[in-house]
Amino acid sequence: MQNLGLVKKHILIHKVAYTVILVIFTIGFIIGSLNAVYLDKNIKDDTSNYIGKCINTLKAENIDKNILLKETIVNNLKPVICIWLLGLVVIGIPVIFIYLGFYGYIIGYTIVIVLNSLGFLKGTLFLLIMLLPQEFVIVPTIFFMVLNAIIFSKMLKSFTSSNLKREVVSYSVIFILSGLVVIMVSIFQTYVSMHILSSIVT
Repeated sequence: MQNLGLVKKHILIHKVAYTVILVIFTIGFIIGSLNAVYLDKNIKDDTSNYIGKCINTLKAENIDKNILLKETIVNNLKPVICIWLLGLVVIGIPVIFIYLGFYGYIIGYTIVIVLNSLGFLKGTLFLLIMLLPQEFVIVPTIFFMVLNAIIFSKMLKSFTSSNLKREVVSYSVIFILSGLVVIMVSIFQTYVSMHILSSIVT
């Protein structure tokens, strides 16, 4: 309960910043969704064929989980590293917002493409197993990282040479912890979600 209280207090303190972050993410999500809806038919067919091949691979049961885990971790850690680096430069704030909008775009685009390709029922089931559980953790983690990157980037000019190293270390620890969360999500995605999905499609 105390941890929940701290989270609530943190959100209330930074509610304006989180509102801006949420709005930018949502705009990206909506644009991605609309872009997927109005895609050229040939591109939609190519995407459907690609998703079909992925499903067939699951049916064949020849996936190396260790390789898949490494790829999943690398892909999921990219936002962590990117946001961390952008927070280390004064001009990083606009790029962080662009990256956040693009992340929302990718999720919106992916959801609509999957629903179009697999149909509403199968697509919803696929998303509930493979995408949404992970993103319910990763997206708030990204919001938290974005907030801290923006705060740190804005404060860079006020740091003296004597305390800069200490502040960078403190800032980096936040992203190391966020990275650990992402790695745990990747493990869940690879071994739990994939097992459930393969059990359904095989």
